[in-house]
This record gives sequence, structure tokens and C-alpha cells, in this order.
Amino acid sequence: MPLFVPGTTTVFLHIPRTAGTTLNAIFERFFSGQPQYRIGRNGTSHIEDCSRFIALLPERRAGYAYVTGHLEMPVIKAIPGRPFVFTFLRHPVTRLISLYAFVKRTPSHHMHAWLTRTGASLETFVARCPWDEVQNGMTRRLAGVPLARSNDKLLLLRAIASIKRYFAFIGLQESFDVSLACLGKLLGIEPAALAVAPQNVNPDAKARDAVDQETTDAILYYNALDCMLYDFCRKLFAAERARLHDGTESGRGV
Repeated sequence: MPLFVPGTTTVFLHIPRTAGTTLNAIFERFFSGQPQYRIGRNGTSHIEDCSRFIALLPERRAGYAYVTGHLEMPVIKAIPGRPFVFTFLRHPVTRLISLYAFVKRTPSHHMHAWLTRTGASLETFVARCPWDEVQNGMTRRLAGVPLARSNDKLLLLRAIASIKRYFAFIGLQESFDVSLACLGKLLGIEPAALAVAPQNVNPDAKARDAVDQETTDAILYYNALDCMLYDFCRKLFAAERARLHDGTESGRGV
């Protein structure tokens, strides 16, 4: 796994609805005054911004202290050297509940008009929304396959291979504070520099136990790969937590 080396690029692959806005508030402040490339913030799509980054000369790509956004795997592969790459995951059921609530309350979201027009329930949103993020979105992004509505386990194997090769840390939204503390140790950041109020929280998102079983089953069915990926990374996180948070060692990524 890549280790953090001062002066190299830190990369945050932001998966939607995994506390990424809060994490960016922390790390954009930490890297303030240093070159940052923020994908999807320039009035263009994240795909366009990914393409623009990849088209830069190698020395430009290597010159950013912090790269963040809903980026795709080719961006990570395009950064010279060994960047320190991290991401956060969330249980598929609570992530989809949050994603649905976010789209519903955000008129500027590209799927808001579809959701308003159809009046889709959460179950229908997961099964029929014309946005691939609602089906195995975490696995697809880490596998480097943006468009693939499939429960083919090959995607899961590709995602796990990417994690092992490129990622120094995988945090969990459900264990946010501990994940952040572990990440801070790996990056050599003092705890005081990690303090920030939660950002972009859904005020109307339902709790997982408030969703009926039929809807929960639909989420699990259409996100079977994400469930397996989450379980895999939960075990990695448990080991990192024991080493970095509950124990005394601080140094390497998973």
C-alpha cells in the first residue's frame, strides 16, 4: 500500500453521501495555500474535470498537494509517483437512503427533475433511476468502471485490486470520528487541525430502521457488490483501528 511521504500528493476519492463534504472542509483548509485540484467544482461535470486533469503535463499533475472530488480511477493512475489516496465508504442501505433524500431536496441536482416528475419512492429510485450511482456505485467507482449496472463479481474483484494497489486508507462514515483520527495519524496531522462541524447533512433522511423491509431488500439486491465491498473494507478498518486508534503504532496505511 502507498505510504504518506511529505511533499507528495494527497488524493481524496469522494464517493457521494459518505461524509465527503465534511472531509473536504477539513482537508481543503489543511492544504490552504497549496495547489489543489477540485474535481466537479468549476461549473463542469466531474468527468470533464477528470479528463482535463489527465490531459495536464506530468509535472503539473505532480504539482498538486491535494486532489479531491467525485473522481475516477484514471485520475489516481495519472498522478506521478505514489500519491497518498484515501476514501470513505458507507453501508449501502444508509447511503441510498441518504442519496434519495439529498436528490429529493436539491433542485440543482441533475436527477431532481426526474425524481420530481416520477414521484418515485426510494425503492423505485434504486431500481429504475437512470443514474448508475444508485446501483453498486461504490464498487463501480473503485473498480474504474463508471457505467455498469451489474452484480458481476468481476467488478468487486477489480475494486479490491484497486484498493490493495492504490489506497492507503479506507474510512467508514459510520465510524467517522475514529476514521478521521486514524487518517490524521497516517498523515501526521494534529487532532486540533481535524476539527470541523458536520457539513451537508440531510435533515430529512430516514433512519435505516424506518425503511420497510421490501425497500431494504431492493437496496441490498441492487447493491449486492457494494455490500460485499463494505464488509471487506470493514475488516480492513477494524485492523487499522486496532493498530492506530486502540493501539499505539502510527505509520502505515492498510
